[in-house]
Formats: sequence, C-alpha cells, structure tokens
Amino acid sequence: MLGWRRTTSRQAALITALRSEIMSLPEIDASTDSEAEAIWLNNRKELRVQILKDDPREFLTWDVVTGSMFVGDRLFVDSELDYLMKRQNWKTVWEQVIQEDPVGTPKRYNRDKRSSGNRIHTAYHLARFEEQTGLSLRESRFIVEFGGGYGSLCRLIHKLGFTGLYVIYDLPELVALQKFYLRSLSMPFIGVNDKPDRTGQHGGIFCTSDINLLRRMESHAAGGPLFIATWSLSETKPSFREEIISIPMVRSARAYLIAYQKYFEGIDNMDFFLRWCAQRPDVGWCDSEIAHMPGNHYLFGTARTP
Repeated sequence: MLGWRRTTSRQAALITALRSEIMSLPEIDASTDSEAEAIWLNNRKELRVQILKDDPREFLTWDVVTGSMFVGDRLFVDSELDYLMKRQNWKTVWEQVIQEDPVGTPKRYNRDKRSSGNRIHTAYHLARFEEQTGLSLRESRFIVEFGGGYGSLCRLIHKLGFTGLYVIYDLPELVALQKFYLRSLSMPFIGVNDKPDRTGQHGGIFCTSDINLLRRMESHAAGGPLFIATWSLSETKPSFREEIISIPMVRSARAYLIAYQKYFEGIDNMDFFLRWCAQRPDVGWCDSEIAHMPGNHYLFGTARTP
C-alpha cells in the first residue's frame, strides 16, 4: 500500500487531473437491453467511485480493474512466458519488454518478480501477431486500439520501439485512467488542443471516447493503421461492433490484431467474426483458438496486395 509514501507534486497534479475529468463526465445512463453492455455500465460506475474515493496510485489493486483488465497469476500465463522465452529474440527484446512499471502498484508475477501476469499476457499477444503476420510493431506508423484497458498494451508497444501515432478509443472513465497511467510514465501525448495528424507522420498518443472523431479520421500512412481489439470488440453489443467495423479508418486497416471469446453474455462471437471475415475477402485472415485458453480465439488479418 502507498499510504505511507509521500505524494510528489507531479503525482498530485496527475491525480487532480484524473479526478477532475471524472467529475466533469455526465451521469451514466444505465438503461440498456444488452447484457454485454450492462456489465460495463456497472464497471464504469464502480470505477468512478474508486477514482474519487481511493488512491489512484494503487488502481491496479482495485477489484473493478483486476476483474476486467488484469490477469494476475492465472495458470495460462506460465505457457505464455514459456513461449516468449523460446523466442529467438527473448534476450534482446522480450526479457526487457515484460519488465513491469511501478505505476498502479501491479501485483508481480510469481515466476518473475520483475514482471506481472498482465505484462506477460499482453506481450504474448504482440509476439503472436508478429509471428503470424511477419509485421513489425516497432516499424508501424499508425495504430488504432479499440478498448485500451488502462493503457498497458499501448505502453508495451512503445517499449518495443514504436514512435508513431497511437489512437485509443474507449469508454470515458477508461480514457481518463489511460491518461493518468501513461502520463505517469511520461509517455508522448499529443497536446490537448492538437488534433491527430491524419497522415501518421507525427507520433504521440491520443485517447478519446468520441466516436465521431474516429469516423472523421483518415489515414494515408503505409496503407492504413494497425487495428487492435483484444476482447473489447467481442464485449460490445452487436449493433455497436457493426458500427465500429464500418468506420472507414477501420475498414482500411493494413492489419488486424483481435482476440475474442467464443461466447459472451449470450452472443455468438465466433459467428460474428467469421461472417466479418467472409465479408472482407480483401484481407487475409487467420482465426485460431488459443490452445491454453480454450474458448478464446485470435483473429489476425493483413490487407491483401491489390
């Protein structure tokens, strides 16, 4: 716990900004006919309370976060760490990348106290993507992440050497938390009054809950952005996910990294994603079950050359 530790002036400013952003949000409309949406409505309410009541420097110990965004010491992480350690670039890349940051007070992983289960789990997604597609995350110029959690995947991709434009779309409470987490790590944000460069020529992080901004954004960077959605798209109601995948910037992505559970709150996600693949023959898709997580799948895609 951090109760004994002095809050620095910079930490105090970041906490004040986080709480101010939360207090400025409109009241949550709890009406919904979607079980999937109801879960996240409850999470949003609980997250607001915790941010205003408790020490945000410990947010990775909160139940609302550990229950939805942090895998901890789950058994499947062992096999993911084994996979990373067998990579040819384990010593030169992944061993350093998975070292955890202190922000949020994350629980350390029992097999490697320098890391956490969540850091290893996220690194595994990225290593699998690079292996399957042959694409380098470091050399990407533009990434769009739908549902960025608290910012862990964004942090990890930057540790791999990414310096391009990184846009995260998420719920407003999570956008506020992402800003707090990533700014606490001195990550390169786009200025408050700036707009993301449409060409991806200039780097920086931009977090938003404005769906209209995504609709307006265009990309001419290396054939389009890399679109990432790890278990986020599959936890939204069908009508909203259809809206997301129809956004021009998402349709024009040069590659896709998606993870999903086969079923979520009565929704057949496999049916949805397989139908999406069938509608997009311009993309080379690879759907595979995650062996150590039965019932969960990766969906990798790369745009076919015309």
